[in-house]
Amino acid sequence: MITRTAPSWHTEDWQILLSGSIRCPEALWKRLELPLDSLPAGLKGHQAFPLRVPEPYLDKILPGRLDDPLLRQVIPVAAETDQVAGYVADPLGELGSNPQSGLLHKYHSRVLLVLSGACAINCRYCFRRHFPYEDNRLSTAEFAQVETYLREHPEVNEVILSGG
Repeated sequence: MITRTAPSWHTEDWQILLSGSIRCPEALWKRLELPLDSLPAGLKGHQAFPLRVPEPYLDKILPGRLDDPLLRQVIPVAAETDQVAGYVADPLGELGSNPQSGLLHKYHSRVLLVLSGACAINCRYCFRRHFPYEDNRLSTAEFAQVETYLREHPEVNEVILSGG
């Protein structure tokens, strides 16, 4: 008899991969053989938004190439800390659409349910990097409040589950 094996996405391998993510600019520079003169800018950008890159993603980046498009999505740069006219920490205006913890109701018939603030990779273009995920963690009681909210808003016909 042939035994059934779980598909790879049913295993805990993804948790091991995430726990081994690079979170330190010095480690990223060393791993990818990047020019050390660019490291200070990376350290400054890392202070504004932490670095997080899993190994399988790193394996696809060309070593020594600051212009590699995959690297540019994850490498912290000093410009991230610049104050630029017209740029705001909440570019989508979501904070005013946060009626209760873990719930964004920005559009009439649609809500976003924030289940986790943890992403597998911290993209430098993330528009929710300043979102207060700590204030939007849902307790069991708050899940019940979300259910009540949805019952009180019959116009909502779509609930989007967000992981960060």
